[in-house]
Amino acid sequence: MKIKYVTTIANKSLNCIKKHWNDELLSAVSPPFPLLKVMRFDGNTRGSKIAVELNFLAFKARIVNEIVEYHEDDQIFTFTDVGAELPPFLKSWKHVHTIEQKGENCLITDDVDYETGVSALDVLLYPSFQGMFWYRQPKYKAYFDKKCL
Repeated sequence: MKIKYVTTIANKSLNCIKKHWNDELLSAVSPPFPLLKVMRFDGNTRGSKIAVELNFLAFKARIVNEIVEYHEDDQIFTFTDVGAELPPFLKSWKHVHTIEQKGENCLITDDVDYETGVSALDVLLYPSFQGMFWYRQPKYKAYFDKKCL
């Protein structure tokens, strides 16, 4: 399944967004459920790993993503993480993060592809994943308004 969200961050530079794209941001944009704990955050460059624990109250799931692609220049900062270790209900995960300077604003695009291995479960999980990225939009704005004065 594919999910794509674009968030506009007004009057913020690409350099400031890059500087503050870290584990603190990951915690700041995470929804209240499931509870997320960042276990490891190596960064956003190729070969880096990001490990999180999701607490669903009845059980916990560990996710480890590896950055497999990275590119930056004066106008764009993009990296791709893929699921290296996923919970049993996910067979694959690919998340392309693109931060692009557009005039005085930055656009943040979350482009996700995931599969559970069962089409019906893909469809059932879609609203949850969609909600997670919808939730991030105002959180991105608040976080970068505080960090990029």
